[in-house]
Amino acid sequence: MKFDSNETAHNYIETSKSEGKILLILTEFESLSAFENLIQIQSIYVFDRNHQNTQFEKEHHPKLVAIFKDINSLIERVRKDILLTHRSDLSISISSLNEIKIEQSLTSLHGNTLMFLWNQIFFHYLIKPSTVHMGKLKEDMLEQCRLEYQHDQREIDRINDFGQNCSGDNILQWYTKDSFLYRLLNKAFRTRNIDLICKFQYYIILLYKKFQDLSKEQQDSPSFVYRGQILNENALKA
Repeated sequence: MKFDSNETAHNYIETSKSEGKILLILTEFESLSAFENLIQIQSIYVFDRNHQNTQFEKEHHPKLVAIFKDINSLIERVRKDILLTHRSDLSISISSLNEIKIEQSLTSLHGNTLMFLWNQIFFHYLIKPSTVHMGKLKEDMLEQCRLEYQHDQREIDRINDFGQNCSGDNILQWYTKDSFLYRLLNKAFRTRNIDLICKFQYYIILLYKKFQDLSKEQQDSPSFVYRGQILNENALKA
């Protein structure tokens, strides 16, 4: 829904009785203060069409997701966030799920139950979307990988090889290789980079289906598996 003035938008939202969460797009950062305290609004996006290079402090604007200068980037982010908030019973602001700067191998659950719940729901909708176009998801993933390694021809060749030869049968072998896939996917999870994780939806869906198939095959013959992980002392104490 589009509004021609802040007053009209504010009055509509304030009197709204909808149980859904509202994602609000503003064209001016200065309008933010008029909407931040409305409980009906979950997240706010600002489209900086005048390229004012506005700076803001996240702790002072908890509902503000980001300021976008490119309309396509804004549309893509909103599309993803709608996917992530598909469950209306999950009351958590998208702005609190921003990428972390330090890679983490472990996540503490102490006092962070809501984040754990959000992770479970996020991956449920990531691997079981209501509609899925695997061809489009694959192209999105390959495009992102090529962008990340645009100056590394060796990895570009591997990315092209993946695009031509990856299948459900060899999906695990691709992850075990020391290449672009392992590095980018691990980086996305360790830094909780939601945008990058979504770019790998194609691979994650195939990986999930492969694990499902293996689980069915091994139900009658349980196995012991081991995985090694080097952790520093601080991570062990966390």
